Amino acid sequence: MRRSAWWLAAACMVAVGCSSGAESATSSSSTSSTSIAAPTTTSAPTTTSEDTTTTTTTTDPVAEAEAAAAQAVLDKAEAWRSCIADVPTCDIDQALSASTNGESLEALVEVFQVWFDNGWEARPPLNPDHGREEIVEVEVEADGGHAVVTFCQIDGGLLVDPGAAPDGSDVIINDQITSYLSESSVLRDSDGVWRVHDNDVIAEFEGGDGCGDLAT
Repeated sequence: MRRSAWWLAAACMVAVGCSSGAESATSSSSTSSTSIAAPTTTSAPTTTSEDTTTTTTTTDPVAEAEAAAAQAVLDKAEAWRSCIADVPTCDIDQALSASTNGESLEALVEVFQVWFDNGWEARPPLNPDHGREEIVEVEVEADGGHAVVTFCQIDGGLLVDPGAAPDGSDVIINDQITSYLSESSVLRDSDGVWRVHDNDVIAEFEGGDGCGDLAT
């Protein structure tokens, strides 16, 4: 098992190996030769040779797995936020299909159905910093197809009943700001895509200051 820390500041981006080629061209030409009896000038054709140097970048499969698992967690959170911002038209299964599966998908579908039945929607947090995830650590199992991603989610989004107030404005159902330290079980599915299959909340903290020492 290999442990690695990932932070959102690094955008949790998948590193892509690069290869570069260097080309150099050399030219040679003959000098003119002269005969006294019959002056003539002959020139040999110019030839160019190309030498190509290829740099091969090796990839670390464990590092790739870490990055892909972390990205699945971030993609799941972003897909969920986008979906609950427009509950009446969002296809929850399709929205989460690229990042979520198993028990995690089933749980979110159930929550979404409650929101749909009540006509609720989400609104962005008043402070943009209160709607984000920070990857703390990724552990890839020895089989290379399972990872546990520890992350801190700061949730300050508003749960509202759209247009339910007498004046037609939204009724706020929940505006609490909470930080969650969670662990997600992320698997590489049969199609090769990493998806979140399960999620457990380890600790909760009131406010939007993050997960404190537990997230370091």
